[in-house]
Amino acid sequence: MRFEIAPGIFTELPAGKEAEFLAAEKHKRELNPLVGYFPHSKQKAFHSANTSIKAFFGGNRSGKTHCAIADDIIQAVDREAVPDHLLPYKKWDAPFKCWIGCPKFPKLEEAILPKIRELTPKAQFLGGSFDKAYSKTDKLLRFQNGSTIGFKTYDQDVDAYSS
Repeated sequence: MRFEIAPGIFTELPAGKEAEFLAAEKHKRELNPLVGYFPHSKQKAFHSANTSIKAFFGGNRSGKTHCAIADDIIQAVDREAVPDHLLPYKKWDAPFKCWIGCPKFPKLEEAILPKIRELTPKAQFLGGSFDKAYSKTDKLLRFQNGSTIGFKTYDQDVDAYSS
């Protein structure tokens, strides 16, 4: 597993404790992947936006999908599951309900769902796992706390978006 750590962290550790720190950090991030999400400046601006509609415009590999999915997860999970450095971005408590729209279902399965799996603490999923929490038929992801994330695509009938 590859992950980033806060700059300068090793200078704060006692000599010889780097491997122990990395093992503990890896375990924390396996339990809660949000621990390892440190938004860059443009992502911080997106997360901090206090508007009813917000957007993140950027080029390829600028972190748009990562940031938007992280924001949805921050809102959907329990406050206790959000690391301290991300708490300022949590605006909603459970149950949080949202829809994610994407161009086509292949994009959902290739990019969106894997990113949700990657960033969500497993214990927050209904049933303790993504596979138990996600209904492929309903295109709905359920969380232990009653939050849901639904998925729609632009190639669906217009009526599919009305609800």
